[in-house]
Amino acid sequence: MRPEFNNSSSAQLPLDSSELRELLRRLRDLDLHAPHVAIRDQRRVSIAGCVYPDSPASDSLRYLLRGDDGLEFTLRIASNGNGLDLQLIGKGQTAPLAERQVQLQRDSDGRALCPELGARVAVQSAGEKELDHFLRRLVRGVCSELRSVG
Repeated sequence: MRPEFNNSSSAQLPLDSSELRELLRRLRDLDLHAPHVAIRDQRRVSIAGCVYPDSPASDSLRYLLRGDDGLEFTLRIASNGNGLDLQLIGKGQTAPLAERQVQLQRDSDGRALCPELGARVAVQSAGEKELDHFLRRLVRGVCSELRSVG
């Protein structure tokens, strides 16, 4: 069952830059490897880990994604001050194939909330499962902007 996301501005506050940096650091440290993330129309990608797991994640990080057809993509996740910039870049390319900006707010329980993707995460205390779920939502969000993946 999908959680309800209250869009009432009184219950939500913006995340500060230190919370955004911590979220990026936690996603980098997760170094997720997931065999199948459903995108749409029975298309899937796999998450093949953080590209640079030992580098600082203060402003951005990159994950390797593979389509069902074997094509490789880099997912760049960067802080933009109000949320995250998501870019999907093809192997050997510099221009993004798909981009999406998502706003992050803090809900009344102190979690980072992204209503447009139906995602939330407790930045400081999330376990691996909660971070995994949040990252999968980011992957689906940017891949939905691409006409064909996998």
